[in-house]
Amino acid sequence: MTEKVLILVPVFHSLADLGSVGEQVEQQRAASGGDAVVRAQEARVEQLWDGIEQALMSVIRFTGVPMHQVRVYQDGLPVCGQERAIVDDVAAQGSRNYRLVAQLANDGAQLMGTESPELLKRELALHQSTGGATTAGAALGDEAATLLRERDAFIARRIEATLQAGEIGVLFMGLSHDVPAHLGEEIHVRQLFKVDG
Repeated sequence: MTEKVLILVPVFHSLADLGSVGEQVEQQRAASGGDAVVRAQEARVEQLWDGIEQALMSVIRFTGVPMHQVRVYQDGLPVCGQERAIVDDVAAQGSRNYRLVAQLANDGAQLMGTESPELLKRELALHQSTGGATTAGAALGDEAATLLRERDAFIARRIEATLQAGEIGVLFMGLSHDVPAHLGEEIHVRQLFKVDG
């Protein structure tokens, strides 16, 4: 195989993936009597990750590409030199997404810093300015959409600069992102499975 292939893996966030924001969401749901709802949603996310893990490992095996020629890119993982420590920390907190990323790295895949630390800091500041509210003013909505496009463009440039011919990239990315829109034609994007929005 001499092409550059990128497997797009949808990320379904659990509360563990959200860190302190997840703790706030869990507390809000528990306060409103939503414990059963939270448990049911978390069980559903676990089932989704079971399917993702099985499908991804089957696809990688099917290609015959050795694991050391697989590059793993992760939504929210900054280019910082501490990528593995971040992945291990979030995996230890119970994130299925990060546990799968850690497993791939343990099996020999190359873990790649994926995102601009500056853009991630700007997004965190924007989120904090809204108090975590999901509905903010139109100006904040426009700013968030612009920031998302900037993140996607950075991720695309990062993939284009690091993914080599004959390698497989695996991009774990949240459903609100559209990284493929920013990629050049030399990257052949394959969705692990289609998610209807």
